[in-house]
Amino acid sequence: MTERKSITVSAIQMIVTEDIDLNKRTIIANIKKAQKIKADFFLTPEGSLSGYTHKFNQKKVEDAIDEIVYFASSAGLILLLGTCFFQNKNICYNQIRIYDRKGKFVGFYAKKFLADKINTTNKWESKYYTPGSFKVFKLEDITFGLLICNDLWTNPEWTSIPVINLVQKCKEMKAKIIFHAVNSGFIIKPSDIRYRRYHHSNLQIRASASKIPIVTVNASSKKFSVNCCSGIIDSDGNWLIKVPSKKEHFFYYNLKI
Repeated sequence: MTERKSITVSAIQMIVTEDIDLNKRTIIANIKKAQKIKADFFLTPEGSLSGYTHKFNQKKVEDAIDEIVYFASSAGLILLLGTCFFQNKNICYNQIRIYDRKGKFVGFYAKKFLADKINTTNKWESKYYTPGSFKVFKLEDITFGLLICNDLWTNPEWTSIPVINLVQKCKEMKAKIIFHAVNSGFIIKPSDIRYRRYHHSNLQIRASASKIPIVTVNASSKKFSVNCCSGIIDSDGNWLIKVPSKKEHFFYYNLKI
């Protein structure tokens, strides 16, 4: 029997702002933490560099990426960087950008299930972002999936196109692990707890059904609790790590996949 491969995954739950320089400093500070524990992968939340917005300075994002990649490659990390990004002047994607341990750009995954409120003519994400196509990636003999926020749970209130189970799709394409970058919002009023219940049950049931672990990381707030906790779910749907729902938290885990 082939021995299962062990990898150390790490991530940062962080307060995502529209200040690119501030976001960059937070990401770099936590890359240094990932370096200390000799992590293999480092994941950041959805929009963590640019801010969760289509109104960002592309040149500042590009310059910040260069600096972040320098630190990540110096640390020997595989970087999974959540950011919005213009591939050209007119096409904006909500991405996870992938860089190998040497800092080489491997490619990007762009959010497929853009969040648009159903039963209304008003668009939200699809007004500003171009949907991506599904794909998995392979580095160092590890095939992994990348999903962004609603790609995983396809909230019925916010999914206006036909749904595909992308967790199962990752499994069918031989992915051994899924990295999930999120910026899903907060529990501001009591009824918002239903979103946390939905998000958590989807993460656990989809992981269990597909027998694939999921690393999920959300954007956080100092004041409010996130409506989906950051952490790691194993292939049986159990939380291995669930970090506090407010403020910044770096976390890591050694997984056998």
